[in-house]
Amino acid sequence: MLAGNRQQWENISLSKVDRHFIYQLYQFYKCLLQIGRVLLRSQESGVRSQNE
Repeated sequence: MLAGNRQQWENISLSKVDRHFIYQLYQFYKCLLQIGRVLLRSQESGVRSQNE
């Protein structure tokens, strides 16, 4: 009985770590998207000013 409970606790703590890790990845991905947008905008404006 105790061994079974210990295994359940390990699974719960693992899922918590996984959730936190996935959340961190999601935040990192959102940051990358924003950086990408800014870079695209600056490239577009750079191309425009070169064409003028």
